[in-house]
Amino acid sequence: MKRLMAMIVMAVSCLLQQGCYMFVDREGKYYASTKELWKERPSGPGAWFPELQTAGEGMYYFGCFIPVVGWVTLCPAGLVLSVGERCAVAPVFDTICLPCDCINNVCYKVDEANYKAFESRLDTELDAVLADSIYWSERTDDKFRYLSRWLSQNIDKVDLTPKRVSAILSILRWNAKERRWLDDEMMLIYRKIVSIIYHDKSIAQESLTGLANWFVEMKNDTNIYVDVFFNAELSLWREDWVKFNDEQLRLLQDAGIQTKAIEKILKSRKDKKGK
Repeated sequence: MKRLMAMIVMAVSCLLQQGCYMFVDREGKYYASTKELWKERPSGPGAWFPELQTAGEGMYYFGCFIPVVGWVTLCPAGLVLSVGERCAVAPVFDTICLPCDCINNVCYKVDEANYKAFESRLDTELDAVLADSIYWSERTDDKFRYLSRWLSQNIDKVDLTPKRVSAILSILRWNAKERRWLDDEMMLIYRKIVSIIYHDKSIAQESLTGLANWFVEMKNDTNIYVDVFFNAELSLWREDWVKFNDEQLRLLQDAGIQTKAIEKILKSRKDKKGK
């Protein structure tokens, strides 16, 4: 029974991973599938299983679980198929994709040039760019993607003062109106800002006040259900992790944000002070 279950798990895994090299992230990379198949893979016990790259490899390992019959049929056939995929199928597929790769390559270079221009502008006039509401109100996904990337690359180099943090949060709020959630790029920016506030002690309290005010504005000015990501991102479910002071928590409570959880935290803090 154990052998049968293992065979079933292996078979399903193999089927799910057949042809996975044809779905690599190309982004203008020529012969991406072929390079994916020939790249060096992790070594060590068990490292091969999650790294199945071809249908042939799946057939080979599946055959290993079938004594005698699998060893003399599926295993050799799997090896031959895997070699064929590496030396013929993947290169042919990549050759067919060359026109698409060429277009993606041009688009990637244009996108990189646009990001460099965006990066240069932020590096030289950060405050002016962040305060330009007209620029940010004309929403494009590229702007938020570039901002998210810039924050990731410059998180340790730039002095993100409370004023700048507040400006970035305002950008999110401007673009959150009429929405019911923050999209992926907006959430990435939001999480980076929260991380900065939580780990930079020099700006923590002033920025936390700005963050609390931002939550209230988001609740009042947008259709987003603030409680969902507020609780998840700021760890309100762990009292000892909450960095908002009592005044900031009351501000959130008065706005109807996580009222019961905040009431519990405030009561606990009061009881501890009374001891």
